Amino acid sequence: MSRIARYNSNDKIWRGIPGDRTLEFGAVQRENDVEAYRGVEHDLKAFDELGEFTKKQYEFLITWNRSSDPEARCRVVATCNPPSSEESMWIKEYWGAWLNPEHPNPALPGEIRWYAMVDDVETEVPNGEAFEHNGEMLEPRSRTFIPSRLEDNAYLRNSNYRGVLQRLPEPLRSQLLRGDFTTVAKQDDPWQVIPSVWVNLAIKRWTPVPNAPQSHLGVDVARGGKAESIIVSRHHYWIAPIIAFPGTETPDGDSLADQIAIVRKSAKVEIRVDTIGVGYAVVDALNRRGAKLVFGLNGGGATEVFDKSGLLQFFNLRSRWWWHLRELLDPANGYNVALPNDPKLIADLTTPRWYRTGSRNKFGEIRIEAKEDIMKRLGGRSCDRGDALAYSFAEDVDDASSYDWMNQL
Repeated sequence: MSRIARYNSNDKIWRGIPGDRTLEFGAVQRENDVEAYRGVEHDLKAFDELGEFTKKQYEFLITWNRSSDPEARCRVVATCNPPSSEESMWIKEYWGAWLNPEHPNPALPGEIRWYAMVDDVETEVPNGEAFEHNGEMLEPRSRTFIPSRLEDNAYLRNSNYRGVLQRLPEPLRSQLLRGDFTTVAKQDDPWQVIPSVWVNLAIKRWTPVPNAPQSHLGVDVARGGKAESIIVSRHHYWIAPIIAFPGTETPDGDSLADQIAIVRKSAKVEIRVDTIGVGYAVVDALNRRGAKLVFGLNGGGATEVFDKSGLLQFFNLRSRWWWHLRELLDPANGYNVALPNDPKLIADLTTPRWYRTGSRNKFGEIRIEAKEDIMKRLGGRSCDRGDALAYSFAEDVDDASSYDWMNQL
């Protein structure tokens, strides 16, 4: 007589599955709920609606995707709709080879790619063969992404669900009907600095412009570790694809100054570098080389400037620069900024929030939230791409009506 599998609602476990298997259901409502699964091995980790998990939770849980049986196949499977919040934008980064149109080495649907942690940086490697790095044998793990549309769902494709999705506004309609990951669709926080729809418009405005005259470089500096050094090449209001270097490749000011010298197309191009922390070393290295138009930026400095309304002042220069970026991306102001489709840049621009503080005037001051708070919602990484973009426009008060950059190319 065959045994019947039984479900224990208290433990949330199916037992007695043929092959002496068990199936456990779980949830991690809060960030630290993952601790209940520390050390609990499963040869299969399956995630439903991955966008409801933070990157930190996901990476913690898959740590124990293992088995003491050497013959067992261990794997992780996840399903999700396109990201709908800044906390879920990490998915577009994690599977960037499949989801980022600007990825330097794009992957085909279902194509297997291999990744390993090299110097604390997740790095794509040629294959799954173990290799030695700094005296340690590293074993890559595979990853792939398979897109799907409503037509691929045998249970729903012939139902009235299609009509339900067709009534949704864009970009939700394309995301849920066709599985489109290329747009940003999330419920903005009321205090979000830059609305997601403005970022979407700037991305749709972008097309390759090979001969666009370079005007400014914005530089966010990292020294070693997991952080990246970022160079934003600004061509007036057209932004070139983001240039990023692992912190391990820019361990000192001279190494990043070398890269800046390569990116800079003319001695007339202004270089704007964040000097809080290690940035001074980069400015010093550029100055030693006789580079002109190098400006060190200290976001903690004070400013007396008002916002475009003329009512609100700013808590510090960092708040002013981010708010100026907001005003540039506001379609009502007519600047027509064009941004590359970079998932990390999108997340950086749509994550920061602001609030009112101070009492220098009756309307108060605009203050951008602390970087530490932004990092928590970005899965632990810094919003370095967004910062570098803000630096590239720092102190820039060009009037949109006085310079039509699109007609100058």
